[in-house]
Amino acid sequence: AAFRHYESGAMAEAATCYEQALAMQPHNPLTAYNCALAHALSGESGEARAEQLLCTALQLAARAGMHVVQMIAQELAGEADGGGGGTVGRLKRSPNVTHLLHAFGLTLPLPP
Repeated sequence: AAFRHYESGAMAEAATCYEQALAMQPHNPLTAYNCALAHALSGESGEARAEQLLCTALQLAARAGMHVVQMIAQELAGEADGGGGGTVGRLKRSPNVTHLLHAFGLTLPLPP
């Protein structure tokens, strides 16, 4: 259901569905990332939660392996900065997100 909302542009509804999925799968980095992105794309109202969830996603990904961290970073790098009224761009440049990415030896944008 979350993906259907995401595809139709109903980001607030997608975020709610992803939050429910995350409650059932709290250790899944991809669910945390998708939830973060839905919050970011819903606009400024979801910005703080998006940042918190993205940091959680990166930390969970690190436990799963560096390949998961790189996958999430690539997904984030591929998102348009203007998404969510600029929220996605701010999320990418957030000091907390940047710090975590640097800890993993990554910076955005990623080289091709």
